[in-house]
This record gives sequence, structure tokens and C-alpha cells, in this order.
Amino acid sequence: MSHSETKPIVDSVMSDFTYRLFNQSEKTTDLVSFLQAIILLILFPFILLGVVCSAILIMFLKLFEKENTTEIINSKDPSYS
Repeated sequence: MSHSETKPIVDSVMSDFTYRLFNQSEKTTDLVSFLQAIILLILFPFILLGVVCSAILIMFLKLFEKENTTEIINSKDPSYS
């Protein structure tokens, strides 16, 4: 068998191997990106809920802080009854 006879066979095997390799990696990356998208979609509501709860908690703390400060100032005022 000369070199010219084996070259098409080698090219055929190599192209089949590279096709399988790249085709498999495309499937893997598609699966990974799909799983990442699902994880982000699952985590997004929890993150949003955490941000909203934190904002509400901060608003309540500032409201109580303002009321307590007003009470302390008024209690030190002699005209406060």
C-alpha cells in the first residue's frame, strides 16, 4: 500500500473523528448552557425576593429609627407632656 492509497482512508477516519469530537462538544456545551440557564431562572426569583425583603427591612428600620429619635428629642423637651 502506497502513501497515496492510505491518505484518503486516513482523511476519512480523521474527518469522522473530528466530526464526532466537535459534535459531542457542541452537545456538551449546549447542555451546560441549558443547565446554567435553568439554574439562573430558578435562582432569579430568590435573588429578587431577597432584594425586595432587604429594601422593606431597611425602610422599616429607618422608620422606627426616625420615630425613636423624635421620641427622645421630645422627651428631653420640658414642654413635652
